[in-house]
Parts: sequence; C-alpha cells; structure tokens
Amino acid sequence: MKLEHRDLRVVANEPPVEQQTGTRVFLMLQGPPGPFFWGLAEKLRREGAEVHRINLSGGDAYDWPGEAVRYRGRMSDWPLYVDRFMRTNQVTDVLLFGDCRPVHIAARQMAQLRHIRVHVFEEGYVRPNWMTLERNGVNGNSSFVRDPLRILHRAAALPRCPTCLPSSRIQSAAPGTAIGIIIMSASANS
Repeated sequence: MKLEHRDLRVVANEPPVEQQTGTRVFLMLQGPPGPFFWGLAEKLRREGAEVHRINLSGGDAYDWPGEAVRYRGRMSDWPLYVDRFMRTNQVTDVLLFGDCRPVHIAARQMAQLRHIRVHVFEEGYVRPNWMTLERNGVNGNSSFVRDPLRILHRAAALPRCPTCLPSSRIQSAAPGTAIGIIIMSASANS
C-alpha cells in the first residue's frame, strides 16, 4: 500500500483543507478493541464536533454501533480514498489507535499533506492499563523525550502515580480525559 511518488505529487499540489464553519470535524479510524472510540465520539459530539467513522474490518463494525462508512475497496486504493473522504467532509482531525498499520500510515500521510491534525492513541508506554495519546505519531514516530536522564528529571517533579484502574473502568473513564487533551492540544498547536 505504499504511495507512489506521482500520487503524492498530485495530492501535494491541491490546497489544504479549510474549515469554513469553525466546527471541528473528526475522522475516527481503527480504535482499540472495545467501546472506547465510540464513547469518545459521543463526547466529541456533545462538545459540538462532527464525527465520521470509516470501518475497515468486522471488528471495527462490532465496536461501533452507530453510522459508519464501510470501506470495501482494495488496499492499493485506500490512500486516495481516505484523502478524498477527508477533503469532502472537511476533516480537521484524525483519530486512530497505533500508527504502524498500513491503513493508518497512509491516512497519516494524507492528513499531514492536508495540514489535518492527527491524534494517535497507543497502549501506555509507562504505566500498565493506560493509553498514550500523542500528536502525529507514537513509538518510532513519537515526540516523547528519549533521553533517560531527562525522563528521570521530569518524573521526579510529577505527583505520585494514582492507583491503577481496572481495565473496565479505563474504558468508561478515558474518553472524557481524551477529549480534554485533544481540545487542549489543538488550541496550543493550531
């Protein structure tokens, strides 16, 4: 599913998406197993955002009880399809879980060409039963500090870790926290 150079050249010559209404428009791709992304979408809607979902598998459909687009095309067509979807729907933010899946790599590349914010969730780096949320990428694409001495220095100033929540509590509590982080990061980095 690698993008051809000619595909990138065509896309890069088109103007970036402009959001005329000021409303945040989220595209949610594959999330973690369970109801987390659905709960996050509901909270985003209550905050006044528009939310779209593209399901890429039966598991996606199972975890998303609401309306969604079912992508059934070839994976080689996915990059241009998701780009067209983002432009047509004036997407301002893309949310996904893990940035190394081929469909997510292509979606991130297209979003970045369009100056669309990308928010990537991943299983927590530091604490078990937590999720990490970073702009633009995680793991090798993370902006997380890599110098162990700087990490230890910053950690010394942090409050004591809270008692870990059981996984079932995380699924219900986390969407509210995530929405606050998304809104705050967009304000700070717009």
